[in-house]
Amino acid sequence: MDSSDAASLWSSTNQQAPACMNAEIVHNCPACLSDEHRQVALPDLNVCKNCSLYFRTPRPTQAAILKSYESGLTFSRWQDELPARTFLWEKRLQLILRHMQSGNLLDIGTGDGFFLQFAKRHFDTQATEISKTGVRQAQAHGHRVHHGQLADFPDRYQNFDVITLWHVLEHVPAPRLLMKDIRHRLTPNGIVAVAIPNELTPILRDRVKRTRKSPAERHSLGQLAFGEEIHLTHFTPAVFKAFLRQLGFRILDFGIDDVHVDRPARKVAKYHINRAINAACKVHFDSAMYAICSPAPLAG
Repeated sequence: MDSSDAASLWSSTNQQAPACMNAEIVHNCPACLSDEHRQVALPDLNVCKNCSLYFRTPRPTQAAILKSYESGLTFSRWQDELPARTFLWEKRLQLILRHMQSGNLLDIGTGDGFFLQFAKRHFDTQATEISKTGVRQAQAHGHRVHHGQLADFPDRYQNFDVITLWHVLEHVPAPRLLMKDIRHRLTPNGIVAVAIPNELTPILRDRVKRTRKSPAERHSLGQLAFGEEIHLTHFTPAVFKAFLRQLGFRILDFGIDDVHVDRPARKVAKYHINRAINAACKVHFDSAMYAICSPAPLAG
């Protein structure tokens, strides 16, 4: 961790929001660390004036977020979605195999470890998970899962051929620090796979709605609610690509992440239409996106 990044992270999160003891004020953009941002919708949505990232402030503290994850509700719902999740994880594994066919793999924020069931057919797998509930479930299936974050990983000097973050980055309070740590932990020819929500369509929709809604109802990116998944940052494709490149990654593959666990005909059709638009125009309108990246050569 760079000392400048660490200092900015501390200054951005060390003040409690006055209205709620379980919240904190964010002074610096989580992506670029700029302190220039403005509120675009009540009660908590801001946009960075430098890099255009949308983020929450005030936001729940890490302790409050962790408490919501330990409820077990998310993991219980995942068990009900196993058939559809099998399809999705297989597709994500195929994305990785286009670029790396073997080696050691670290899955950050593995949840119940279901992805590892597929990845271990090709890779020597390990994972991290902050939820004790998730760790217990993953370890019960024989997976090597370390309780905590990447910074808590037991071997600070171990490098990985593949690191994956499947819808994890949007939950992380300091995504810049995490991605810098990931870059240092990749082998020279290693890859990182990141999937996150695509907020382009909700943001465009909200710009239209602002003239018709009260300030408290302006944005549809989802209110922070305990017992549900909490998103702290909201990336568009352009902001996400710029973020990765600024941190020293070369983008090898970028596309639509199929997150539709329920698969009615309408959603399947919409997914394929959006894929066609993406292929033809390089414009991403679907609800999620992925990037496969490798460390770019260092200058000098």
